[in-house]
Amino acid sequence: MSVLSDHVDVIMGQAPSGDQYNDRGEGWPLIAGAGDFAGSVPRPKKYTITASKLSRPGDIVIGIRASIGSKVWSDGEYCLGRGVAALRPRETVDGSYVWHWFEANRTLLESKARGATFLQVNRADIAELPFEPPPLPEQRRIASILDLASSITAKCDAQKDLFREASSAIFMSMFGDPLLTSRHALAVPLSTVTEAIIDCPHTTPTWTDTGVLCLRTSNLGLGEWDFSETRFVSEETHEVRTRRAVLKAGDLILSREGTLGVGAIVEPDMEASMGQRLVQIRPDTELVLPEFLLAYLLVVLQPSRLTQLLVGSTSRHLNVRDIRALPIDVPSIDRQREFSEAVRAIRVQRRSVDIQTKLAAELLQAVQDRAFRGEL
Repeated sequence: MSVLSDHVDVIMGQAPSGDQYNDRGEGWPLIAGAGDFAGSVPRPKKYTITASKLSRPGDIVIGIRASIGSKVWSDGEYCLGRGVAALRPRETVDGSYVWHWFEANRTLLESKARGATFLQVNRADIAELPFEPPPLPEQRRIASILDLASSITAKCDAQKDLFREASSAIFMSMFGDPLLTSRHALAVPLSTVTEAIIDCPHTTPTWTDTGVLCLRTSNLGLGEWDFSETRFVSEETHEVRTRRAVLKAGDLILSREGTLGVGAIVEPDMEASMGQRLVQIRPDTELVLPEFLLAYLLVVLQPSRLTQLLVGSTSRHLNVRDIRALPIDVPSIDRQREFSEAVRAIRVQRRSVDIQTKLAAELLQAVQDRAFRGEL
């Protein structure tokens, strides 16, 4: 049986000495791990003046620790750190075919991972993956079809990114930068325009397989919910965790620790309790509307901006006292209502794109499955 290393060189990364690192752009850009991936290309944060393992343009760089199987194209020469390996296709295989084949077989590689502290795979795990490529012309035909299907998915993802940024752009256009408007004489503390600002319980709940949804920071995005991973608690635990306040439609849920700058609005008929590191904000809707307040908070709670607004806060942690003290210049309700209507229109369009993205992903998966079963 043919294996991957019969057709592809597998180059395992090796970490340079720590005293060789720099952030001045000297030497080679360092791909330490999957944290240096952005989309389909590397985005390294550090450089090194010595490198024993280098990628070439056209290599496929894969994560081998923690984020196993994530991958990017090498668009230049990079130092390969210990968290990655490079796949270098030989003349018998097409690079794009290998890229798509690897995506379709990622779970097989993940199943080989082991480790007490964090999961990882070694060279043999990668090199010995069963790989029976068809003749080169057929590889190229299959790769061209999969490239087209992938481009449809990528365009849908790009549309979603634009919609995520649209609310912030409209907010800035209508109301200005909060770092400036918060200094206006009419700016007031956030606590004066809300009915309640409620901290989460500071305990980890006992999880159950089914029950009532318990929200975590991973469920929050830039003004949207992400329920790709959910956790549940019992009815009894839910009652305990909502003693301070039950979630109501129009409440805001924000992350206040770890991943700052994410949040969403509680939707009608949504029953849930809060996990840790979250805060619940109930706007006084006679003074401030949920869509306006959320957009304001998502702008000011960006880690790079937060420390400019609240002296003494950090980019990783925000306590409830800090949130209550956030200065906000509140525009008229009519102006807020105009903004809210624009945001709701964007939300409708975004949900349409979400459906298209899901269908595109299902199409790509179906085409991949057929391609590597020899049915395409």
